[in-house]
Amino acid sequence: MNQLEFAGRLHNVERRGLSWVLKQQQYFNPLDYSEILKVDLALKASAELALVCEHAYSDLEQEPLPEYQQLASYLWVDVFSQDALQDYLLTTEVGLLTFGLYASLRRCGFRDKQYERKLQALLDDGYVSAAERVATRDLDFLHSLQRLDLTCDRESPAQAYARCLAAKHPSLLPLTTDDAYAFTHAIFFVTDFGRAPCWLSGNDLAYLSTALPRLLEYYLRKGNWDLVAELLICLQAIGSAGVYAYTEGWRLLISAQEDDGSFPGPTDEQRGRLWAETEEHNDDDVEWRRFHDNYHTTLVTLLACRSARRLFGDALAP
Repeated sequence: MNQLEFAGRLHNVERRGLSWVLKQQQYFNPLDYSEILKVDLALKASAELALVCEHAYSDLEQEPLPEYQQLASYLWVDVFSQDALQDYLLTTEVGLLTFGLYASLRRCGFRDKQYERKLQALLDDGYVSAAERVATRDLDFLHSLQRLDLTCDRESPAQAYARCLAAKHPSLLPLTTDDAYAFTHAIFFVTDFGRAPCWLSGNDLAYLSTALPRLLEYYLRKGNWDLVAELLICLQAIGSAGVYAYTEGWRLLISAQEDDGSFPGPTDEQRGRLWAETEEHNDDDVEWRRFHDNYHTTLVTLLACRSARRLFGDALAP
């Protein structure tokens, strides 16, 4: 398909995906649950949705679609601004989401200076910045601090990336699903999801420009649309969107969109620890189960659509 046709199809994918997310809006609110697993899943989901909205708001060429504005407002008013939610973030859940959720909402134009003072107090206390984390989570934390213009006494993003699996340029044959997610997340945070100049070394880029298309081809064969969408973002972020796997990946991902606009999440055998942490095998709420299974893949596909806009510019305008 030509560029204009591709742009039109991506716009249609985005609008259909957004429509599904809007219909699931209540499931993103942690305050609507009593089971702790669902509270934590909804908190993670709301932070990821805020990140998608942030990406839409960062497009300086045009105003965010009304759906993004509605979702961002919902997250701010009905979720983040509630005292119970902030208490949870600042006490029970002191960690990455404490900073990340607010960082995304602030980039959508919302601000709570009192909450910012509390974040600074957490940093001054020293625990959050000193806590042990794997390298990709360190990058996540540092990414949030950069977006909030906050600093802490911790290693730089470059030093954290040097500890990541991707920086070791490993053979692809033994990589697990969790390893593939470690690759994509590291690239997300060092490139601000493709929006910041890529400071990776020439050797890193040479390795990734070969490794990422191969991983994409593999997960296309597996039908893991969640990793397919993440790898598409990564290829755009490192400047390798011109490879055949990128175009083919989009063609097959678009074909996987379901009638309701969502994208199917990984099946049981495709799931790594990212999914296992939030499993609720005995839940008989069919609608919630569908949200649980499909929300992440739908959100990351929306992010991939936003990333593609940087490649095609005005051709993707509605």
